[in-house]
Amino acid sequence: MLESLLALLDGAGTWAWHLGLGLFLLLNSVAILAVLVTRSRTLVDRWTGRWLAANLTIMGLGAGVPAVAGLLHLAVRLLPSVGSTVVTLPK
Repeated sequence: MLESLLALLDGAGTWAWHLGLGLFLLLNSVAILAVLVTRSRTLVDRWTGRWLAANLTIMGLGAGVPAVAGLLHLAVRLLPSVGSTVVTLPK
């Protein structure tokens, strides 16, 4: 059970990192292509705020989920060792 939970946490972190990287590249590629094709300054002025919010959200997903998964992985690994240490202490 413990090993399957640790594998799930590792998989979630890796999945979020890859998804975030892919979405980041896709979003910015589409934005650059749209600006180069239209050459419209109003397009840039209108969409910069939304583009920035989307980028920050994607970076939060790509970096935040692996960080939380790593901390949970560490916590799960430490919990059994703390419990076994308490049991083996002399009375």
